[in-house]
Amino acid sequence: MIALTKLYAQGVPTPIVKANIEELCGGEVYAIQVSRFSAQLDAMLQERSERPLDEITSLYVDARYEKVRESCRVQDAAVLVASGITPECERRVLDVR
Repeated sequence: MIALTKLYAQGVPTPIVKANIEELCGGEVYAIQVSRFSAQLDAMLQERSERPLDEITSLYVDARYEKVRESCRVQDAAVLVASGITPECERRVLDVR
């Protein structure tokens, strides 16, 4: 799941994701299955970004750089990560963009 999510986040085309899944799992995968996975991941990310902050006592925003494909070119892009600390001192990732 983590490997597939990383491929999705990097904007890897469906045929390449399909080939990677087949190599990892050792079976045939259909493009529609990859598309369904992508749709489920989109919904999960949307839900996460819209949830209330509740009681966050501290907020941290940081960026890391990843290689992404845009207009047939691979380039660096900032991935913003917002995380917060609860009153119980638990760290929560609030959003990733």
